[in-house]
Amino acid sequence: MEQAAARFADRLRAVPDAVAQHVPVHSPTNGNLVWTNVLLTSARFRHGHVETFIVPDRISVLHVCLFPHVHDPRPIYGFDMIAGSARVTGIFLDLSPTTQEPPIPSLREICDGTGTGAFTNQRALPEWGHIFSKDVLAIRPSDLEEVDRAIHLAEAALDAFLSAPAVLSPEYASDIIAGQARYIAAQRQNEHTFKMLAGFIGAENARNFVDEVLFPTVSDLND
Repeated sequence: MEQAAARFADRLRAVPDAVAQHVPVHSPTNGNLVWTNVLLTSARFRHGHVETFIVPDRISVLHVCLFPHVHDPRPIYGFDMIAGSARVTGIFLDLSPTTQEPPIPSLREICDGTGTGAFTNQRALPEWGHIFSKDVLAIRPSDLEEVDRAIHLAEAALDAFLSAPAVLSPEYASDIIAGQARYIAAQRQNEHTFKMLAGFIGAENARNFVDEVLFPTVSDLND
């Protein structure tokens, strides 16, 4: 998981004019916690985040999210991988639209193009999952081969996101802002993320991290 996180972070750092952002520090109550956060911004995206949250023999999380600028109708990129003590239990990947225009290329097109094929065990989306595209990948991988395929698909989707033209569409800015706000509000409803964080850094710090780092409000994302 840490190796995959490093590859995602390297991709973002390689974006021309990418600038590292300050990461608020929240002291864990568990001394075994290994927690890293890479925050970047650039002309290609307004908020890029790669996080690893690892408690050996208990839980490992990889989180990658990119928000386009508010004049850019490209979708929001999101990838999450969660593992317990013995195996990966969940992988989620989406290019989540903020306007009526479908993302180009779509996740389905990327999947077909990389020959990933179907995954065995699908996972149900949460109640707030209306923010995702119809092509969202939500799986419980059956083996390491499926984990590797999902990671490669996530890397291909990230490359597609970064290489797709950042179209300057100021006339859609209000729709894009509203779409990003809906996405942020829905993601903040994820009680699994909040409860997991609260168990290691306390409820107040967990709430602050979710609202300030994971999914900050649109007005807090520099543009």
